[in-house]
Amino acid sequence: MAKKSSRLYKNLERKSRRNVVLSLLGILILGVFLLKLGIPFLSDVSYRIGSLFQTSSNEQNLNDEFVSTPILNPLPEATNSAEVVISGSSLSGYNVLLYINGELDDREKVRNDEFSFEKTLTEGENIIKLKASFKDRESEFTDPFVINIKTTSPILEIESLSDGQEVSKQSFEVKGKTDLGARVTVNGYWALMEVDRFSYTVQLKDDEAGNKTEKIVRVKYSP
Repeated sequence: MAKKSSRLYKNLERKSRRNVVLSLLGILILGVFLLKLGIPFLSDVSYRIGSLFQTSSNEQNLNDEFVSTPILNPLPEATNSAEVVISGSSLSGYNVLLYINGELDDREKVRNDEFSFEKTLTEGENIIKLKASFKDRESEFTDPFVINIKTTSPILEIESLSDGQEVSKQSFEVKGKTDLGARVTVNGYWALMEVDRFSYTVQLKDDEAGNKTEKIVRVKYSP
């Protein structure tokens, strides 16, 4: 009886070892298959599916009923050059329409999500607005942006001093008028601006030894 049990145990052990060997061999073959064919195949399928979804996403962006408003790059509020580059970003395939002072001035097809207009603006205020169009649909306008073109020097009227005036006080106020939006410096310091008026209090110092020196203040405008 004991001999039969021993034989049965040995047979089961041999079968278990064989099953383990076959399992390891199957795993090894599967691994080789994946390395040789499976992973490149799966990667190719994944890439193709991703490209399909990306194309569908781009087409959906352009086929939506909503057309997004262009984004305008920063522009100067004022400049002495009439030559200005108006640029920004929008979806490729859109057309960007440029309006200056309420009138349609130019249009450009967006490429690589960017657009650019080179314009010669007129003296004074120029109101810039943009919108995008695709097929028969249009976006909202961008917020209006005002560029002030000034090719001439600003006026400078000094009202509290005259040329060659003698100053007897240690402090006196310099007041005057200039163009709207201009800034004024007095002895290298920024004056206080209120709309188109400016003012600055100049402080004069005594000599450390107590001596005083009279000075003649001359004002010269040098643009």
